Amino acid sequence: MTGPNREVSKMIRVFLLDDHEVVRRGVAALLSAEDDIEIVGEAG
Repeated sequence: MTGPNREVSKMIRVFLLDDHEVVRRGVAALLSAEDDIEIVGEAG
């Protein structure tokens, strides 16, 4: 749908990449507390 009534997503999508699982878990915990941030994946 286009035009002035189009709903725009303001969600920030994040992919976490770190070789330490504890770091990824900590960052994920911090970011998941935010309503406008979505964690879409992790790798390490």
